[in-house]
Amino acid sequence: MITEAIVALNKRIGSSQYAITKFMEEKHKQLPQSFRKLLLLNLKKLVASGKLLKVKASFKLPPRYLSHRNLLRSSVQNRILI
Repeated sequence: MITEAIVALNKRIGSSQYAITKFMEEKHKQLPQSFRKLLLLNLKKLVASGKLLKVKASFKLPPRYLSHRNLLRSSVQNRILI
């Protein structure tokens, strides 16, 4: 859900925790009360594992993930056009 939010927000400098929270609250109506704390813990865990980059107060996907995602997106678009 976190990577989905970052990709959907599509900001060049990354997405803040606040923006990710707002996106997830709009998309998923039924979230637990401890959602914000769980989000913070998961963001920290993803940064520690290298799956997210933290730039100042924003989070973004590493370049290798973005290039892989763009390849998948272009292959899907090619199938639609055929």
